[in-house]
Amino acid sequence: QVLARAEKRKAALEAEAQNLQLKRARREALSALESATGAGSVDMLDAAIGQAERAGLEGEVVDEARAEREVLAADFRKQQARSVALAAVRVARQSMDIPGLLLAIRGASEVGANPDLIRRDALGLRDSEPDQRRGMAACLLRFATEGSNVEVLDLTISWARIDAVDDEEVVAACQRRAQLEDAGRQQKDLAEAAAGLSAAWRETQPEVLEEAIERARAAGVSAEMVRLAEKRLSALRKAAHRRGDDSGSALGGEAAASADAAGCGSGTSAAAPPATEEEIAE
Repeated sequence: QVLARAEKRKAALEAEAQNLQLKRARREALSALESATGAGSVDMLDAAIGQAERAGLEGEVVDEARAEREVLAADFRKQQARSVALAAVRVARQSMDIPGLLLAIRGASEVGANPDLIRRDALGLRDSEPDQRRGMAACLLRFATEGSNVEVLDLTISWARIDAVDDEEVVAACQRRAQLEDAGRQQKDLAEAAAGLSAAWRETQPEVLEEAIERARAAGVSAEMVRLAEKRLSALRKAAHRRGDDSGSALGGEAAASADAAGCGSGTSAAAPPATEEEIAE
């Protein structure tokens, strides 16, 4: 009995020690989370979150740390993408690959690189003379004018104005930009009209499809798609007409039955059954 009591006491002391150790680990993990939160370091947050997970710590503090970690990681990936994109701009400029440089400029713009930094690397502001920068700005403007990307054209127009490129070239680029904007609006209208026509195709009301066909025709949707929609419209109209005829026949039959019930029928003969669709066709 003495031995049993001693073993029981030993187990209780060990459990108490483990509990104290766990509490200490959680306090340390919580302190690490509080230090890492707001520090702006993904590595610190990773270490603190790992420490919390090993200590079995959960709750709002851990959730906030994980959310902050995701935001910081996403920002870091964006910064990396921008750095890589700007490096591509510098490489293309150094090799004087103008088409490649325009592609690199477009890539840098798409990942959200600072426009001033794009201009710096595209024109070589750190290692070129004003005349060289003007010549590069004019060259990029001409190539961008021949292209079809509005964002790149906007950038090169602004650079050309800063570096005093000839007004004629800037005007030509602005005219090209207006053309691209018009084409973009037309393409958007075309896509919306085509989508509207597809949606109206699933409707059973002829007037809905008819309106969509008119919009599609005005927006320049393909003649084949419009033709198929018109065929569908014709079928819907025929179905609506048949439903109208059937409703009229049903109402006439009800009226005749009511008249017979009131004694107003002609004789005792029963009303003729409604004609079938095959009989109507004949």
